[in-house]
Amino acid sequence: MTKFRKIAKYLLSISVVTALSLCFMGCHKQTTTIETVESIDEIIEESSNDATEDEVDFKNQYSPYQVYTRKDSINITDTQPYVAPANVDNYVGYYEIIPHDSVDKDTETEKRYLEIKENGYYTLYKEDIFTGIIHQENVKYIQSDDSYVRSDELTKHLRIESGVLTSEFTTLKLRPISIFSNYTYDFNLEWVYDMEGKRETLAFTAGEVKKDDDGNLTVSNVPLLGEMSYTIYIGPYSDFSGTVTAVDNGEIVFEDNSQHATRRFKKTDDIPEYVKRSVFQQYYDWLENYDTKFKNKNEFLQALRTEGIQTKGDKALDDEFLSKKGYTASGEKIQMKYLFCPGNSYADCYGYDGNKVYKGDLNENADIIEWEEMTLNTEAVKNAIANH
Repeated sequence: MTKFRKIAKYLLSISVVTALSLCFMGCHKQTTTIETVESIDEIIEESSNDATEDEVDFKNQYSPYQVYTRKDSINITDTQPYVAPANVDNYVGYYEIIPHDSVDKDTETEKRYLEIKENGYYTLYKEDIFTGIIHQENVKYIQSDDSYVRSDELTKHLRIESGVLTSEFTTLKLRPISIFSNYTYDFNLEWVYDMEGKRETLAFTAGEVKKDDDGNLTVSNVPLLGEMSYTIYIGPYSDFSGTVTAVDNGEIVFEDNSQHATRRFKKTDDIPEYVKRSVFQQYYDWLENYDTKFKNKNEFLQALRTEGIQTKGDKALDDEFLSKKGYTASGEKIQMKYLFCPGNSYADCYGYDGNKVYKGDLNENADIIEWEEMTLNTEAVKNAIANH
């Protein structure tokens, strides 16, 4: 029971007690025992505890949306709560792509992982590596000896989505609800690398914080807070990312709607941990573990990378910048601990003084850096949740 419902119940109880008391005093001269109601302080305290529990449950749900299906895209009132397709049991489990000779000449390798649950929910991970497109100018990570390692790998297209399966004759359609990728307009998915160049975390960067009409905070297509007023309607013409069809030996055929390609998946005993949790759960994992108290230069670099900021840092330029005087517009002197700048430019440099992140440029005389405090997008979302 929410705080408002409990307070309403309390006020209603008070009204009933008052009405009965007046009636007994004016109409009947008899002794009546009325159950004592809990105090308003107890209600508020209990409600606060409930709210905390609800918030934890909200974040840990595989999908927090209220999903409904409807027969057509016009009559929105003809809906019913989503239920898994009758034949979903034939598909439940972990899957990975079967290696094959790619029909796409510009694709070198690809990864696919899929989990289908008994309740009809799924999570799909896609990774494509393209030949001939290498971004070597960007710094990928920084080693423990402070040396830069530039990107020497092929361009990766990443996408991870969670949604529900709907039945379409003999096939099941994958209808995504939450999506993160690094090749859409949002650019809100990236791998974070450690000092040895190993993948450390799948990062879900945040976009602009928005409030809906109910006052709930949202970012991209992931709800953040609220009374769970998020409702998804799945109709016959809703977007879908592909279809799956069962074949022999527990294998399935996946027809990728975005790439117009057909791939064969096989069942496997295990898949990466980041596919076992929905993107909604992983997004909260990322926010809760996100920390802007960077312990080394590489952590600061990775934070910039996951924000979509170009990291064409140059070692000599960094040393030169760090030796210069830095001030804010108010005249406060700042000494940067870590710094990154575009390769051949003194504009749009990013610094960290051990506490805050700044963006700065040289002034007109090219002798003093003018710094302006900035908030990283992911930090802004985390702060918005904390202060909501």
